[in-house]
Amino acid sequence: MPVSSLDICSSAERTRQLTAGISLAENPQAVLPFVKQFEQRALLHPKSNACISAEVKLTYSELLHCSNQLALQLLANGVGKGDIVAFVLDKGAEVLIAQLAITQIGAAFLPNDVEIPITRLELILSESQSKCLLVNNNIDSRFKALDGTQITINVGSLLKEKASTAQLADITVEPDLCAYVLFTSGTTGKPKGVAVSHRALSLRLSWICEKWSITSTDRSLNATQVNFDPALIELLTPIIRGGSVAFPPPGRLLPEALPAYLVQFNATMMAFVPSTLTRFLDGIKQPDKLKLRVCCCGGEILSKEIAVRFIKQTNAILYNVYGPTEATIFASSWQVKLNDDNHKAMPVGAALTDVQLYILDEQHALMPYGVVGRVFIGGLTLSDGYLRQDDSNADKFITVDSISSHPLYDTGDSGWLDTDGVLHFSGRNDRQIKLRGYRIELNEIENSLLHLLMV
Repeated sequence: MPVSSLDICSSAERTRQLTAGISLAENPQAVLPFVKQFEQRALLHPKSNACISAEVKLTYSELLHCSNQLALQLLANGVGKGDIVAFVLDKGAEVLIAQLAITQIGAAFLPNDVEIPITRLELILSESQSKCLLVNNNIDSRFKALDGTQITINVGSLLKEKASTAQLADITVEPDLCAYVLFTSGTTGKPKGVAVSHRALSLRLSWICEKWSITSTDRSLNATQVNFDPALIELLTPIIRGGSVAFPPPGRLLPEALPAYLVQFNATMMAFVPSTLTRFLDGIKQPDKLKLRVCCCGGEILSKEIAVRFIKQTNAILYNVYGPTEATIFASSWQVKLNDDNHKAMPVGAALTDVQLYILDEQHALMPYGVVGRVFIGGLTLSDGYLRQDDSNADKFITVDSISSHPLYDTGDSGWLDTDGVLHFSGRNDRQIKLRGYRIELNEIENSLLHLLMV
């Protein structure tokens, strides 16, 4: 037989790898869409703080009221279950209101950075076939010329609207519905939209809440741009557990400025990318006033030195996390320990619940522990694939009958599993690069340059 056909994974290793993992999916609360979990909290604790900024403070009752009123506006503009609604909104309560309102009517939200180039936004709106675009009251003049329906969100106006939920009462948000769409850099030269179901999102949020012990006393600082999926940790995990979200001023913030906002709002949790950690730590002026309790860091390689420095300066729990957008925020997690002398390089962690991590060779055969191969991800928290991109779906979401009857996502990463099932990252197999946590396909840059040469 060809050498490539030899199975070098022992039967014991194969059995252990294929039977690893546990699931939360049998727990009804774990797959309940986040909007329903939020509504439960709003009924139980209507006067508790839900979100806060320098300009606005909303209780759970007020946040629910605002989302109800916006949901009714969406229905009046022809948005329905299964549609996609895009938004371009500054950091603030409007983001939470938009996510909740869009979800209440069974639609999927599509967040975009406020500094997005207008030509890219036009492409995203066209590719996603968004029903409308939600914008701030002080709408950027660039967006006014865009085709299609635009709805302006104003918190003060929504609060004044007369309460009404009759039209929303009969709308059911099933776990299989698409919850959100995020556009990532595409190998074809165009951005591609990753569609994630409520089931996948709810299971991931449930894992984070349980592992991080999120309670009503926690408050996140939303420092992550909304088109980057770790923002979902900061925006959604507090409000499904009775906590609150703090919003710093709109616009891009220097990492050095973040510690002051953590102190100002008494925030206990947030998400980072490694490239911001050093400057964040340099900006800490009042370490004794930091209430930071738990954080995650992902999107790039995290050095052991900076991770240890972070823990020593903040006394916070830090998780090194790994996973592409297609795996719903992240797929593996490793808690950094100060006295861990067993790992020279920082592992990216063991698979989360409802996640399977596999290391395969070029023939899609399972690799033994300790052997570098291609990282594939499976499980219930895998995305539903790319919007209207059959070729990309066929290329990246594959079925390997000998391993799983469900699709596996080809990450394009190299890595290996140790005997504890912990994943170690070894690099990329393609031309994708990372910049401050954002993934960039060089094909998309090349496509843009060639387009400029041809016009």
